[in-house]
Amino acid sequence: MPLLELMQWIQNLGEGHYEQPKNENNGSLITNKKGKVKRKFQLYKDLVATLEQLTTTLKLHQHQQKTLECTREDWISGLSHDLKTPLSSISGYAQMLESSSYDWSAQETREFASIMNKKSSYMMELLEELTLTFRLKNQAQPLAKEHADINEFIRRIVIQFINDPSNTEMKFSFVPAPQSIHAHIDPIWFQRIIENLISNAVKYNSAGTEIKISVSAIEQHLFVVVIEDDGIGMETDVLDKLFDRYYRGTNTHTTPTGTGLGLAITKQLIQLHDGSIHVESMPEKGTSVRIIVPV
Repeated sequence: MPLLELMQWIQNLGEGHYEQPKNENNGSLITNKKGKVKRKFQLYKDLVATLEQLTTTLKLHQHQQKTLECTREDWISGLSHDLKTPLSSISGYAQMLESSSYDWSAQETREFASIMNKKSSYMMELLEELTLTFRLKNQAQPLAKEHADINEFIRRIVIQFINDPSNTEMKFSFVPAPQSIHAHIDPIWFQRIIENLISNAVKYNSAGTEIKISVSAIEQHLFVVVIEDDGIGMETDVLDKLFDRYYRGTNTHTTPTGTGLGLAITKQLIQLHDGSIHVESMPEKGTSVRIIVPV
């Protein structure tokens, strides 16, 4: 009987039922309520332990597969929508220009062409970022690290945002590390990391928000960049999905723009620098993003 019940367990696994055989009271035939192997199965306890581990692993994989399928469907749905929208605009304006029932003025033609150009540029950006995120995932995007003064590197990026006329309603401050910090980073990709995070702080907050960027060191081995704001903050469900590919946190103050791949790419680039990123946020309290990278 123990062998038959163990064979039933294996058959359950083969049929996709990831659980032990049950008795008439829906309890396990093989283990007691405390999870201990019953006496008649003691001879096969090593096999029981292996089957328990296999059952747990298969159940976990089943859950991960379902989660992945849901995520993929959401991602494809969002991607399809964001490709369809600009394509519809381009097609609509092209049909208007092609129509012989109306003669468009030169100014109107230029306006149509400008809109079509913006929509096509957005699509190109989306496709390029899709390519980049898959290259990063498959480790096909090597870094070209250079020696850099981190204080000066971050300061120059902050100055660019301060001097941008579109950011005049935001308040920026920069706090460098008291001591000089030198590290090996890829200047192009690390600049993109910092720019993405500051851009998000600008994009998803209202006018008057203060954005503070600070640099510090942990002993001689790590440097830390913190980007914090006193803006609208985020709910927990937004935080949980923040770095998912093609997920965009939204709020009532802004219309979401961009490809939805920025933060996913940012996290991948930080990981390529052997670093980590952590985000803390509370609604109406603001957001703090902390990057830790080895020197």
